[in-house]
Amino acid sequence: MEKLGDFLKRIGKSNIHIVGVTGSEGSGILNLLSDFGAKNITAHDFISDDKLEKNFKIWHKGIDTDIRQKLFRRFSQNLGKVRFYDGRDYLKDIEKADIIFVSQSWKLYSQNRPLFDLKGKIPFYSLTRIYLDFAKAQVVAVTGTVGKGSTASLLTEIFRESGRNSFFAGNETWKVQPVDKLKRMKPDDFLVLEVSHRQLADGFSRPPATVVVTNLFPNHLDELDWESYLKLKLTLVRRQGKEGNSVINYDNDELRRQTEGLMSKRFYYSLKDRNMNTESIRKIYDQILNIKSVHYPENVLAASTTAKIYGITDNTIFKAIVKSQGLTARVEEIGSVNGVKIIDDIKSTNQG
Repeated sequence: MEKLGDFLKRIGKSNIHIVGVTGSEGSGILNLLSDFGAKNITAHDFISDDKLEKNFKIWHKGIDTDIRQKLFRRFSQNLGKVRFYDGRDYLKDIEKADIIFVSQSWKLYSQNRPLFDLKGKIPFYSLTRIYLDFAKAQVVAVTGTVGKGSTASLLTEIFRESGRNSFFAGNETWKVQPVDKLKRMKPDDFLVLEVSHRQLADGFSRPPATVVVTNLFPNHLDELDWESYLKLKLTLVRRQGKEGNSVINYDNDELRRQTEGLMSKRFYYSLKDRNMNTESIRKIYDQILNIKSVHYPENVLAASTTAKIYGITDNTIFKAIVKSQGLTARVEEIGSVNGVKIIDDIKSTNQG
């Protein structure tokens, strides 16, 4: 399997293009390539140059103001080292690229129509593919229609509570992407990825050691049909071999049917039937569900089941659940007016 350093060396002299460079994914790729010393980089964003800072900060809005400003300064310095096409020149010379890095949502923008003609002719890479293919850490990918962000976030907190060096990345675009930390990750570290169907559309070479699937419901049907959505969502678990671990929500009928023939080792969790949980979870089932938490019970069970695969102690799991603050804009209590609680849930997934 190719290593990150070898990959960067291989593409270092190529004509590299980055689409959507102000986003968390695009800016992370720019920083990675700039740190490596790649010279022939062209960056694109259909946002005009005078609005770059505003757009960058919108895509990094979940980050502390001072840190966000520091990130923007670094981004600006790296952007100044490359060719940059914005506004009317957006995607100029893109057909001359040897490799194109895209964000997960590139297909949703009409400005990106020229890219559809290049797909299959020029290699497309996503940030998620970089994580999956090259991370030295133990990769745990969390996917599903709803609950994947909360589950991935809590699992990361459990690993950290155990004293393990852990990173959280992927679909959570309001966080700092740890792509520039890939070179420092070690085999006993954890990289927890929240993975959407869009992030899997541009492929990957190496399936993760462990995949958590929270559920499957009809969703994003304005983008693709149900069968295509299912195929993408299940790509990770279906690519695993016998050594892989799959953590499956037993209560979701569609998911249970779709994962019956997996090659990997299956670990069920269930809120409806205590006996369908693993033995280690059955022993602490009541304790887990009686802990007051910002997370939904299903997600607590999913994260706890995964943590037990890696030998995390019961007390460590309990402490992490109690301490967890959850993700920004995911059932986040932000205040109250006249005794009425105000909940920010703007980033949660709506089925449909």
